[in-house]
Amino acid sequence: MRFYNSLLILKILFILLQCLQCPKYTDATCFAKEYKLLPDGFNVFIKNGSQPVFKQQSAKDENRCMHMCVKERLCHIWRFDDNHKCQIFHSMKDVITVEKSKSASMTTYYETVKDEKWHEIYYVKSKSGFVVYPSFMAIGTYESWGPANCTRVFCPDFFRSNLIDVWKKLPVTKVKFSLFKDNAEVIFLIFNGHGTTTQNWFSISRILQSSWKDVHKGAPSIDFGLDYNSARTFYITKHHRGCERESGWMMIAELKKGCSWENHSAYPHIIYSNKTTATIWQEGYATADALVIYMSF
Repeated sequence: MRFYNSLLILKILFILLQCLQCPKYTDATCFAKEYKLLPDGFNVFIKNGSQPVFKQQSAKDENRCMHMCVKERLCHIWRFDDNHKCQIFHSMKDVITVEKSKSASMTTYYETVKDEKWHEIYYVKSKSGFVVYPSFMAIGTYESWGPANCTRVFCPDFFRSNLIDVWKKLPVTKVKFSLFKDNAEVIFLIFNGHGTTTQNWFSISRILQSSWKDVHKGAPSIDFGLDYNSARTFYITKHHRGCERESGWMMIAELKKGCSWENHSAYPHIIYSNKTTATIWQEGYATADALVIYMSF
């Protein structure tokens, strides 16, 4: 998890030191990361009019290209061209598109994580100043989503994998939505990921497991979706009865609105019911420190 960044950095350094002893870049014992071929002849490219963070480099084979990506903490996708050129992609700053290539020897690979069930694709810290819905859906650019304080290898309050941009081409089996408080997961929702897109995975009809006993497939809910309006996102509500009686399970307040429980000193503000069922917002709720979204392949 992102709360343990120092441990993560140490882990990466240890892995890279191990790789110096390996005869091949593909040796599975070298890297915690693994890569799979983007299926059906699709490849990832930089959108016209934008420039990549990492310049295209020469590489004698796919293994060398993979190694270039492994060395960059924020690279999760790489492409090897038939002219022995390697393009690695910055997970948040590059604006990418997915297209079919005319060349059968051009290949794009995406990151998976060895021996781990969940692959983190999105993280945002509460009160960090980042907008949630636009950043998740890639509306605008990294610089427009909030404080552009990511370095080449580390982002303290925000992370977005460009695996989100190739979602429809990935063999996603499950999606997990988690809220964290004091470094512990306090809420989770697990969704059926088969055949999903960035727009339709967050649906009550796809729920497989939930922290709340009254949130399940077929449960009545007035609103369940990514974008309720510009002020509320990832919003799950039970009843609209005015500010004093409105009830629900969670929401992310993105800016000030009419109800007192939507007005805070900093945004985004992640609130949720810490009961086993929905809560009346005016009567009480808990606040999460962070939101994390994962994929499983």
